[in-house]
Amino acid sequence: CYERTGEHLAAVKHYRENLGLEGEYGDRAVVGLVRSGIATGDSRLLLEVLPSLFSLETVPVAAELLEVARFQMRQRRFPVAIQVLEYYVSRYPEGRNLDEVYYRLAQMYDVDSQYRDVESARHYYSLLYELFPESLYADPAADRIHYLDRHFFLVQ
Repeated sequence: CYERTGEHLAAVKHYRENLGLEGEYGDRAVVGLVRSGIATGDSRLLLEVLPSLFSLETVPVAAELLEVARFQMRQRRFPVAIQVLEYYVSRYPEGRNLDEVYYRLAQMYDVDSQYRDVESARHYYSLLYELFPESLYADPAADRIHYLDRHFFLVQ
């Protein structure tokens, strides 16, 4: 109810009280803390609750994983975003937003940073293009594949 009213700080307090409880209440507390952390822009809270999010097995968390990854990307915390998205792929290999997950992974490996890995970037762009040719990410992925091939893989 706190999330619907925008009282995220009250929500954090409520969810912290329920964190660690067995079953549904504890699981909902983890998801609630993730949602509140994203809403308030609290990176520290998200990093603190991430291991608990990964350990939830009975609750679907695909949407939360994707939101955490997007948030971490905006903050340029690429290692965390990569970890979250690779976990998404392992947990939801047929996931609803797998095309976006592949695209985001490719982007992070493609960005000019210490985490750049053009082989991984090309791999994820190719997966996206081959498995989801109708995706809105397919054309940008094809463009990046051609660019990477021209500048890194097919250089003569």
